[in-house]
Amino acid sequence: MPPGFGQYLRGLRQRRNLSQRQLGRLAGVSAAYISEVERGVRGVPSPKILEKLARPLRVEYNELMRQAGYLKIEQELPTFVPKVAERYIDVTDIPEGTIKAIEQIVEEIRKERRARQEKRDLQEE
Repeated sequence: MPPGFGQYLRGLRQRRNLSQRQLGRLAGVSAAYISEVERGVRGVPSPKILEKLARPLRVEYNELMRQAGYLKIEQELPTFVPKVAERYIDVTDIPEGTIKAIEQIVEEIRKERRARQEKRDLQEE
């Protein structure tokens, strides 16, 4: 496990004012699992679990992947390509202007989703 990943996860959770139970419920994992990762009892979560944790923690999936030691900055996954499509599309052939346009569209969609999620989170509290 990369040094400090459990502490990093705890810090993200605490900044969102979430208990381990709340984070577990929002991410679809057990509170016990969250506790074990934070205490260093368990290893780094799998990329699939990190993906589940990203939204409720309001952190980019790539950032979690980097902190977990799965990615180096130069290996960052393209954020504009849906994860399933990454396996099938060679993004190196896409013109830079098109990539920037796609990134802008995706960022707008993410902003809208975050705003809707924040609204739902506030309603749940």
